[in-house]
Amino acid sequence: MKKIVLFLIMIVMLFSFCGCSSVSSEDAEGTLDQFVKALKAYDKTAMSEHLTVFPDNSAYVYHDDIFNDTGYMELYRMLYGDLSYEIQSYEDDQMVISFTMPNVQKLYTDVSGMVLSLAMSDTTLQEKLAENDENGIVLIREMMLSLAAQNKGIEQMTEDFTLTFKNGGEKTLILCDDELKALMTGNFFLSKNTTLESIESGNSE
Repeated sequence: MKKIVLFLIMIVMLFSFCGCSSVSSEDAEGTLDQFVKALKAYDKTAMSEHLTVFPDNSAYVYHDDIFNDTGYMELYRMLYGDLSYEIQSYEDDQMVISFTMPNVQKLYTDVSGMVLSLAMSDTTLQEKLAENDENGIVLIREMMLSLAAQNKGIEQMTEDFTLTFKNGGEKTLILCDDELKALMTGNFFLSKNTTLESIESGNSE
C-alpha cells in the first residue's frame, strides 16, 4: 500500500513539474534584454554568454558563414543599431517576441537578382563568377555592405520570433535553434539553411 501511495505522489509531482516553466519570465526577460543589447552591436563574445552555443556554418552546405564571417558581422553592425522588440507572450520556456529590424534576407535576394542581371549582359562577369563559388559570394556580400553603408534598399520588417530559454546552471540561456538563427541574421538564414545532412539523405534515396 505504501508503495502505491509513493508511486501516486511521484506521478503528481511529475505532472506538477511538467506544468511549470523551468525558467521564470523575469529571468528570461533579463537574458533577452542583455542578448539584444549585444545583438545591436553584433558583439559575438557578449552574445555567446547568453546562448547555448554560438551558431556557425558547419552543418550547412554554404562556403560562407553568415554568423561569423567578418563582412557579415560588419553588415549587421551597420544595420542593427535601431533594432527594437516587444514581448508578446511567455509560456513553457518559450517567448514570442515581435522584432522590428532590417530585412537582411530581402537585401540578399535583391542583390542576388542584381548580380544575375548584370552577369547576363557582361561576359567578363560571367567568366569571373564561373571561376569559383567564392567570387559570387564576395561580390554579393560587398554589394550588400555598400547598400547598407549608403542606407539604400534596406527594408524594415516587423516579425514574431519564438525563442526558447534553458537553465544553464548559473544563468539562463537562449537555445540556439533555427528561430534564433533567423533573428540574428534578419531572416537571411532562411536563404542559407540547406544542411549537409539533407543533401546527403537526398542523394542516398
